[in-house]
Amino acid sequence: MDSVHLVRIAEQFPPAQGGLAPGMLALSLEQHHRGYQVTVITRDAEGARDVDSLLPFRVVRVPARSLTHLGWQAVALLRDLYTDVVHCHGPAAAPILFRKRKEDPPVVLTLHAVRRYQFGLFRHLDQLVESFAHFTGSPVCNSPRLYHSWLPRIVWALMLERYMCQKADHLALVAAYFRQQVAEYYGIPFDRCTVIYNGSDFHRQTSRDTRGVKTSLGFGRDAKIILYVGRLDWVKRAHLLVQALPRVLEREKRARLLLVGDGDQRRDLGFLIAKLGLECRASVLDWTQHEKLQGIYSCAACLCLPSIWEGLSKVMLEAMGMGVPVLASDIPANRELLQDGKAGFLVEKPDPASWALALCEVLSNTDEVNARTQQAAKLVDDRYRWIHVAERLEGVYKQLIGPHLQGQELRNMLLGSESG
Repeated sequence: MDSVHLVRIAEQFPPAQGGLAPGMLALSLEQHHRGYQVTVITRDAEGARDVDSLLPFRVVRVPARSLTHLGWQAVALLRDLYTDVVHCHGPAAAPILFRKRKEDPPVVLTLHAVRRYQFGLFRHLDQLVESFAHFTGSPVCNSPRLYHSWLPRIVWALMLERYMCQKADHLALVAAYFRQQVAEYYGIPFDRCTVIYNGSDFHRQTSRDTRGVKTSLGFGRDAKIILYVGRLDWVKRAHLLVQALPRVLEREKRARLLLVGDGDQRRDLGFLIAKLGLECRASVLDWTQHEKLQGIYSCAACLCLPSIWEGLSKVMLEAMGMGVPVLASDIPANRELLQDGKAGFLVEKPDPASWALALCEVLSNTDEVNARTQQAAKLVDDRYRWIHVAERLEGVYKQLIGPHLQGQELRNMLLGSESG
């Protein structure tokens, strides 16, 4: 779509590491290469100028206190920009939709989560996190009790989600199972939604020195690394992997656990590792640069994601694209991405024994493991690269921009006839 001006509103953007930031950059670059005039409006950050100076498109940084504050500042900026389509990621869309006029460009909203479903699920999970508190001897931070529907911040979040879903010109959903939810909760017809999966730019790296990477991480060269990447909070259930590790070590002495990320439970996970005497076999690593993370994936024996809930996991796509076997909790998003277990392994029960059993199976490196891993890599190449994301979005943009331009021309003609 040559000469189409796209404005992306994204809270997360490099130099931030982890989360959506690398994806927002990769998608913007792909759309620039396809001929779009891309402008990104995002938060200011330390080191941002060094990143922005290397990019072939414009990045506008604002000192936003919150997501909605970012949206209000974007409203003012949009008035001075010639824009064909606005693409928002998250609650920053609310002020833009609130101030939107008939003649303004269409707004596409990407939903990375359906909060009404997510928060409703969390409210019933008090018992599922008790095991973590029992093992660590400390209360669970940010527990499910903070998601009850009568809490003001939850009421506000759900009202905001309803408003944005109903006012946006089109919804881009990162998972197919979202479609039924927004239809049921907010009355959004299927023709106003398009499933636009996340993408990944991670590829197999057969030439990399994996032994050197393992040594730099503090593991032996023959270690079989069980990898977790993501936030360290109760929703992700990383403690199940720590609790499962002693059972895995009974069958595979070379097994090692690496947790990459940060969050409310980082300290408690470290305490749990020490309590189980796993200091030499498990470690926690801070968020790391996108490029370094590829090296960590390349030496991993498997990636694990024991989450209670996911939208569509970026880290799973990254591991699958690099040929790393994936084990994940048996929840809707993971079933969708792993094709009901054909492209990975689904662990049904959220307990250490079930995860230990699944890990031992994957670490055995059988033909079945290799077959599923190859299927996963092919799936990412065929469906989940950023070029596929950009192609699907292009169809949405064309659908919206055509009627918008026709409406503008009609309004201009009417105004011209009135003035004449």
